[in-house]
Amino acid sequence: MLREKYKITPSGYPEEEFIFADLSVSNRSSHLGHALVEYAPNTVLAYYPDCSAKSKDHTGHSGDGWMKYKRSFDGGKTWTEEKDEPHSKSFYEESDHTESLMIEKAIITDTGRIVLFYLHCDLFRNGHLWEPYLPPFYAYSDDNGESFSPLKKFTGYSGRIWDARYKDGVIYVYIQEGEYTAGSNNAYYLYVSEDNGESFTLRSTVGFESSK
Repeated sequence: MLREKYKITPSGYPEEEFIFADLSVSNRSSHLGHALVEYAPNTVLAYYPDCSAKSKDHTGHSGDGWMKYKRSFDGGKTWTEEKDEPHSKSFYEESDHTESLMIEKAIITDTGRIVLFYLHCDLFRNGHLWEPYLPPFYAYSDDNGESFSPLKKFTGYSGRIWDARYKDGVIYVYIQEGEYTAGSNNAYYLYVSEDNGESFTLRSTVGFESSK
């Protein structure tokens, strides 16, 4: 079973390694989904997956589950008890475990808005792996992650968001179009938001091809 381990290395702190989430106790794995955001000094919101370790032929290497999260108010030295991420958990249950949402990226804007970006996985067609991808979602919070907006479609086509950054009032999101990643030559696009995550528009097509 996978165990998540993090090292505390802020300035002035001694390096220390500890178990962040030991899912082996419940025979679960922590594959797919990894996002954290510091929304105030030394105050961190960290998301991680809780996935089945019994997915057909994949021994836990799957997206068959939902996201959880913890908070730290001291720069990562201590963490709160885990909680289920509501959108991810309810989406998984309402789809009868045939789809999942995994949070792979998170950003914070100058207004304090937290924006989460969700990978949308089709668990039905490929034995509860994590591909094919379906159209991704995003949601935002204006109360430090206590509650989030309804899910919003990021694009109308299937794809995976590989990166998200915020700078000078603009959110930049890098996405690869297509249901699959491995060995594909699907297009890459750069989307931006200049209205604090209310909407995203296509800025450019990234001019290179992926390879096997």
